[in-house]
Amino acid sequence: MKGFSSDTRSVGESVRADYRYYRDNWGISSNTLLLAYQRYFANRWLGEVHYRFYQQSAASFYSDNFANEKTYMARDKELSAFQSNSLGVKASWQLPSGNYFFIDRMSLNFAYDYIAFDYDNFTDVRTGQLYSFGANVLQLFISAWY
Repeated sequence: MKGFSSDTRSVGESVRADYRYYRDNWGISSNTLLLAYQRYFANRWLGEVHYRFYQQSAASFYSDNFANEKTYMARDKELSAFQSNSLGVKASWQLPSGNYFFIDRMSLNFAYDYIAFDYDNFTDVRTGQLYSFGANVLQLFISAWY
């Protein structure tokens, strides 16, 4: 089977670090940092633990409470200043090699992430406090290489 060894000690592990900076003409700038650790822990199993930090500034036409009318106005929390932190795990199982037509290999994947969002200048009108929330994200999917 391509890329896999029956001896998991020979496959090893990896560490990944990614950084991205973004800026647009709406005045939004953002920073994204991703750290991940992957390791094969059985013949066909690959595990991953990852952390992601995201931070963005508000759009130039965003305000939580406009004092004066302007040409462009938005009170959309996705255009406000906020940050998020995500911690997650992923497990992938390589399907046994076989006749999959034009597909070289396939894997079945499960991922779980907890994401916490904290808004710097978006007020929750129900409480009068800055808005924040957390989300549990589950994924189950098949990957195919051809």
